[in-house]
Amino acid sequence: MALFNANILMRELRIASGLTQEQVAEGICARQTISAIETGNRKPDIFIFANVLKKLNVNPAHYCSDIANDNEIYIYNKLNLINKTLNVFDYDGIKTQIETL
Repeated sequence: MALFNANILMRELRIASGLTQEQVAEGICARQTISAIETGNRKPDIFIFANVLKKLNVNPAHYCSDIANDNEIYIYNKLNLINKTLNVFDYDGIKTQIETL
C-alpha cells in the first residue's frame, strides 16, 4: 500500500495536466475550494477528490483506498524512523521514538 497526501496529489496532477484551478473546479466546487485543498488548508471530501481525479483522467479507484490522514502519515513516518534506528542497533533511539508515539 502506498500512502499519499491527497492535497499534494491533486495539485501535482492538476499542474501536470496543464489545467487551472478554475478549470478543475468547474462543475465540482468553487475555485477557492481547490485552492484551499492544494495549500493544505482543507482536506478534500471523497466527492471532490473523485471528481477532480476523473476530470484529470485518473481513475479514482487507484487512490481512494490509500488516502492517509495526518495521524496515519505521522505514525508511518515514526515507524520508518524506528526501522532505520533498528538497522543501526540504536536501542536508546528506538526507546525514545516509541515513547513519543
